[in-house]
Amino acid sequence: MTYDLCSRCTQYRDVMKKLYDLGLKPALCYPAKLSIVAEDGLRKFFPGVKEAADFVALRLQDAQPASN
Repeated sequence: MTYDLCSRCTQYRDVMKKLYDLGLKPALCYPAKLSIVAEDGLRKFFPGVKEAADFVALRLQDAQPASN
């Protein structure tokens, strides 16, 4: 594994933990592409860390109860 690829894989660490915490099943595919298996069983792929982090932020926002 090259240094660049290793560095890109490391960038996914935090977002993968958050996906696990949301009950999703993340997997890091070669070469440093993140995929998840959602509750409905469908697999979703993210081209980069930013897209995965945006997905997590949206899921966390949806999971919070609405305040009055």
